Amino acid sequence: MSTRQYDPERKLIFNSNGEGTVWVVRQENPDKYSVVDTVRTAPRAKTTALDPTTHELFLSTGENGQFKVLVVGQ
Repeated sequence: MSTRQYDPERKLIFNSNGEGTVWVVRQENPDKYSVVDTVRTAPRAKTTALDPTTHELFLSTGENGQFKVLVVGQ
């Protein structure tokens, strides 16, 4: 299972998969999309939130009772 966030201003989709990566996909037009980057994050980092003002992507992950928030910027 994955989670997705859409940045309408930059026309980017961020797809986190929980396996330690986020795919960055650009919407070229309503029917065309292209992968522009694969960002390494951390294992189990799947739940995301996007700040539409700063365009930063936040991901949460946890292990052994520790909770972490990862921030992915431009």
